[in-house]
Amino acid sequence: GGWAANGRVTAKLADFADISLSGNTSSIGFGSLDQSVQERNQFQALAYDLQSSFELGKFFSQESGVRIPLFFNYSEEWKNPMFNPLDPDIEFKDAVENLQKEGQRDSLRQASQDYVLRKNINFTNVRKERRGTRSKMPMPWNIENFSVSYAYSETFRRSINTVFDIKKDHRAGLIYTYQTRPQNVQPFKKVKSKYLTLIRDFNFYYLPSRFTFRTEFR
Repeated sequence: GGWAANGRVTAKLADFADISLSGNTSSIGFGSLDQSVQERNQFQALAYDLQSSFELGKFFSQESGVRIPLFFNYSEEWKNPMFNPLDPDIEFKDAVENLQKEGQRDSLRQASQDYVLRKNINFTNVRKERRGTRSKMPMPWNIENFSVSYAYSETFRRSINTVFDIKKDHRAGLIYTYQTRPQNVQPFKKVKSKYLTLIRDFNFYYLPSRFTFRTEFR
């Protein structure tokens, strides 16, 4: 037989941050009732996951309109085998105890363990919002027309067959949106006949109402 446990803690810091920490562990022999002994865990597992989101724009005044959303994730996972992967006839704890030096024991533990580390950090849609009641039309060069994003992720793995495997990914994005105020033209709005409603509602703009440009870098 075996056992398992799950835990989760969440915290909300006003409208500035949300933090969540979860963890789980399971022992050798854990499994569902319909599994045979051979199908159940042949390893001891331990994992935790930290997720958090912040609004760093709160460090600026509300009138500034600065928005800096940040997401951060950090997780680790360990799996310790029941049997020595270099000699499957011997239980792993016995194989460790048979070694004379502590350095050799640590090397065997690390080499035989399945380990995964994940890190993610994202800045999504960092921007400056328009504030106040502006009577003048927004101009194409206003900083409020731009928003940027950046994401970094890293995954590290090691196991009995892999000394290390590292994958890093960088992504950046730039979005430009210019909202105009073109005049709406309704050439047939004076038509009174109810049979010509479709024609009366016809309208168009002389200029586009929005210009959008988006690019991504990897």
